[in-house]
Amino acid sequence: MKSIYLDYNATTPIPPEVADAMIPFLREHFGN
Repeated sequence: MKSIYLDYNATTPIPPEVADAMIPFLREHFGN
């Protein structure tokens, strides 16, 4: 039986276009 890894809790990859859309908020509009 082949094993597979199903735990993406803290390290789920995101699409590059999502990362690009988030950059302004991570650099300029951050907050609590």
